[in-house]
Amino acid sequence: MVTLFRVGAGLAPALLLFLVALAEAGQIKVTYVRTDGSYGNCTYVEFPNGKNMLMDGGGSSAATNLLTTFLDSKIGAGGTIWYMVLSHPHTDHFNGLLSALARYQVMYVYDGQFDPGNGYATFNTNANAEPGAVRYLPAPTATTDDVVSGTGVTMGPGWDPDVTARILHCNNSTADPNARSIFL
Repeated sequence: MVTLFRVGAGLAPALLLFLVALAEAGQIKVTYVRTDGSYGNCTYVEFPNGKNMLMDGGGSSAATNLLTTFLDSKIGAGGTIWYMVLSHPHTDHFNGLLSALARYQVMYVYDGQFDPGNGYATFNTNANAEPGAVRYLPAPTATTDDVVSGTGVTMGPGWDPDVTARILHCNNSTADPNARSIFL
């Protein structure tokens, strides 16, 4: 059983080494797509059951081009992104997801649905319009115990029975988009 989670930038190198070790063991494959230098994140996860997850997408047009090239090599134009996760609504995290919503079939979208007035409304509109996609939005009642993958799933369809992922942080009581980040 693999536990998948997301931590702040300070622990990211150690986490990436941990995830690379898991990937080499044939359990999951995690790719960090460096799209915007030091800003924004973009992580692509391939689960043992063949499904995938895209978490964040970078922000600039150059990032969008890098992400599109990467995703085309993995799933092809028009391919399926099973799970899309927006950690928080800053443009350096969601702009690349806009192009992914337009180019690929997205099955499930997870985000906190918080609009700080920076263009997130476009992401929200496009995610809601994605044909066949189901939205999962951590409500004010979401807790650090909500499970999105593994056994005992409490939010969404469950990503992979052999990979445990739970919400470690989702603060809906603040106006700071960073503090409202979804941490898995």
